Amino acid sequence: WASVGLEVLGGVWHRGAECLAGTRFDESDYYANNFNDMPSALVTCWELICLNNYQVFMNAGFACVGILPTSLFFGGFYLMIVFLVMNLFTSFVLDAVTSAFDHADGSTAGAATPDAAAL
Repeated sequence: WASVGLEVLGGVWHRGAECLAGTRFDESDYYANNFNDMPSALVTCWELICLNNYQVFMNAGFACVGILPTSLFFGGFYLMIVFLVMNLFTSFVLDAVTSAFDHADGSTAGAATPDAAAL
């Protein structure tokens, strides 16, 4: 998704950009968080996954590239990454943990059963 951000917002968010004058992005001095290069784009996407000032980045996109491309990028990011990928990741982790607990409970119970039957 960072590479899509490079195409949509690359080179737009920089210090001195007229479109950012007076925005919360400018007031908060978020110029290090941009889509001007891949490392910065990856950090910015990580901040968006954590929903860190999501509205500030989205409003900066509205101010610089317009409503449609910004809405598609940030809306798609939110639906695909935050909802889908993070929920899938969480479900896999929870499934692995519950399977490990079930396996531990089953192996303990199974070990006690033959001893009880022998008595």
